[in-house]
Amino acid sequence: MKMRLATSALALLLGATGCVQDGDLGAEGLGTATYDLELGQGTGETGNVIDAVIVPMLNANKLMVRPAPSAELTRRMALDLAGRMPTLDEYTMMEGKKASEVADYFMVTRKDEFVKMGQRFFSDIFLYNNSSQFSQVKHIVEFNDTAAMVWNGTMSWKAFSSYAVKSPMWLNRYPSADNRGEQAFAYFLGRDAFGFERSFGVMWNGYVMAPNGDKEQVGGQPNPRYHEYDLDPAVGCANNACTVAILGQEGSSVDDALRIIQGSELFDEGLVQQVWKRYMGGPIAIEAPELRIKLMQFVRANDYSVPKLVREIVTSSAYAATYEVR
Repeated sequence: MKMRLATSALALLLGATGCVQDGDLGAEGLGTATYDLELGQGTGETGNVIDAVIVPMLNANKLMVRPAPSAELTRRMALDLAGRMPTLDEYTMMEGKKASEVADYFMVTRKDEFVKMGQRFFSDIFLYNNSSQFSQVKHIVEFNDTAAMVWNGTMSWKAFSSYAVKSPMWLNRYPSADNRGEQAFAYFLGRDAFGFERSFGVMWNGYVMAPNGDKEQVGGQPNPRYHEYDLDPAVGCANNACTVAILGQEGSSVDDALRIIQGSELFDEGLVQQVWKRYMGGPIAIEAPELRIKLMQFVRANDYSVPKLVREIVTSSAYAATYEVR
């Protein structure tokens, strides 16, 4: 069977996975799954939104994806979802299992490990492990514990964004208006802020440092309010110091900033691209706008659940393909 390389769009879409010619890749046998993360469910073949896009693209180019052997897929999911190599018993247990069943094991049965990997991913994104020079340790712990709720499925990405931008960790890690504006774009809108957009951060000016908040000790004792902030718009927003127009809308508070952020399509795309890059190694190709749109629709339909988005990606044929090319 003669093998040819996929077009550049398909190679990027599939993470440069090996493709073979003359196959008719149908919807069956791809290890697709439902979105429910409860143990014992989600192991049926119900159609994966990623495969619904890439299968016709591959068929149109007379290409197909070769599914990874059990050992290869088990190793990949163990590393990506649990942060470790699989045990010998796990290799044996997963032999012959569908991608959906392997994902259920590492995301549900081994949920503690999956959540810890998610926290590590967030610490790399938000850099909260480097902010202790400003924050108290309890602020870092609180942010990390809240990140765990995103990965165990009890908090949505949208709810987390509402928490994050008001948290002591955020306010200390990014102490200036420009910092806060830049990072709000980077983390939640998926792109760098243009120069004029950095003023977005003035909507955070209503947060003012607590009295004596810059002092580690007060009266010879540790200051319990060291680097904590109070919301006091009467002081921080005097003379319209919090008002700015951004993305075609005007706001003057963090709640306004959240309304603008969460109401933008960039918010949905930013989540999709960050998680896709984490598990597929790079952003979705610009030649595949339909895939981005379908996954944006998916996150909205699933209440911005990060675990459900992860599961949709790792049970797709794009992720579950072999690295081997023949």
